[in-house]
Amino acid sequence: MVKSREWSRKTREEVITLHRKGNGYKKIAKMLNIPRETIGSIIRKFKAKGTVETLPGRGRKKMLTSTAVHYLKRRVEKSPRVTAEELRKDLSEVGTEVSAQTIRRTLRNEGLHARTPRRTPLLSPKNKKSRLQYAKSHVDKSQTFWDSVLWTDETKLELFGPMDQRYVWRRKNKAYEEKNTLPTVKHGGGSIMLWGCFASAGTGKLQHVQGTMNSLQYQEILDDNVMQSVTNLRLGRRWTFQQDNDPKPQVCDGLHHIVIQYLLVLKRIHGTLHTLQLPCTCRSKTAPSMIDPPMLHSRQGVLFFIGLVLPPPNIALIHGPKQF
Repeated sequence: MVKSREWSRKTREEVITLHRKGNGYKKIAKMLNIPRETIGSIIRKFKAKGTVETLPGRGRKKMLTSTAVHYLKRRVEKSPRVTAEELRKDLSEVGTEVSAQTIRRTLRNEGLHARTPRRTPLLSPKNKKSRLQYAKSHVDKSQTFWDSVLWTDETKLELFGPMDQRYVWRRKNKAYEEKNTLPTVKHGGGSIMLWGCFASAGTGKLQHVQGTMNSLQYQEILDDNVMQSVTNLRLGRRWTFQQDNDPKPQVCDGLHHIVIQYLLVLKRIHGTLHTLQLPCTCRSKTAPSMIDPPMLHSRQGVLFFIGLVLPPPNIALIHGPKQF
């Protein structure tokens, strides 16, 4: 049997309005360009039911009961990585036979969509606590401060890793809830190590690290990239160098290398060298116990290097330390 056309509610209301005004079926059909038989059907249903609304109970019955839908919602909220096929098997075991596609459609109607999980670093509870403390301690910093920061880090990029596609069931704006993310570690069939930097103005230079980074290579990377990036990003004469609190010796050695280069520049410009000794806060056992300016500062597990202003000879060489 061919399904008849479903006329809109507005059209059905017009039919009833014209009928109440005394118009006959034939005239209404001509005015609205609707078959006469349809006019009669609409009017008869209105007289029988007292409404032009589409009544419930028409069409195919739902395959899943409200109890089954509730189970599906509860299951994916608890285990976002469960697949539609696994859910289908669960329902089949209790006598409800539906397709995986029906389950996907039902979950979508409930606001739960299959999404690729966001990849986030695998962090220990200690790391998470440290990052949260750092964020809270800097939440009130001005935009001017952040505009002057040069962020640096090195990372290993995976070239040939696992290619399996995974999904999680989640609601809108829930992408970064921990259960909806995929922790990542640095591994795979092949990788390259890169050093890079950026500021609020944009990205700085990018350097390919050959082999395992050591202190000498780290110093060469800083020589070749830091000052050029500061210039390109227009960070000005007062800027902040930031890197993670890496326990390896090259971190402190690299920072001391920057200090030495600055002092040599000052000596060339002014002919004299003024130094201020500050305790080194690095964790490296090989780092010197005292350093020359600019200032090295550690807070919440992050090392800061305060870029030194190169002033005229009659102005003090060392600015006061910034408070973090």
